[in-house]
Amino acid sequence: MTKILQKLILILSICFFVGACATTLQIEKALDVETKKRLQIFDVSVTAAHSIASITSDTLLNSLKTAVLSELNSAKAQGIPAVMEIVVTKSKIVTRGKRALIGAFAGSNLLDITATIKAMETKDILGIYEVKGDYNPGGYGVFSDPIEATTSSVAEELVKGIYQ
Repeated sequence: MTKILQKLILILSICFFVGACATTLQIEKALDVETKKRLQIFDVSVTAAHSIASITSDTLLNSLKTAVLSELNSAKAQGIPAVMEIVVTKSKIVTRGKRALIGAFAGSNLLDITATIKAMETKDILGIYEVKGDYNPGGYGVFSDPIEATTSSVAEELVKGIYQ
């Protein structure tokens, strides 16, 4: 009986800590090579799509804006002035409490966005990028801010996709 109990505890522990992350980047309109080399994004606006505006927190939108601006600053691009308009199209964040109780079984944090890059002066669309984020940190999610971790991952994937 003890061996069965030990195996059960081991399996439950593994399920608690196992996590998975998947981020996909789709490019609807790619930047041309010359623009990509010299693109400098000065401002970022973040809004929620009308269909999810009532369930999307300002904390999530502000965290996403901060994370994107931070990633853009690390890109150190200079030249063509542009702005980025981000629309959150899907979001679901699992709280720390839920994560502490049921670990990986609490489900994934989801954050899907569409980012449109526009020339600052002409407002011409230079590029359109979609990021679909699916993050399940498992039990380790108890030790981090789920909103910050999710928005940082999406921002990193977005900026990497723009400047690669």
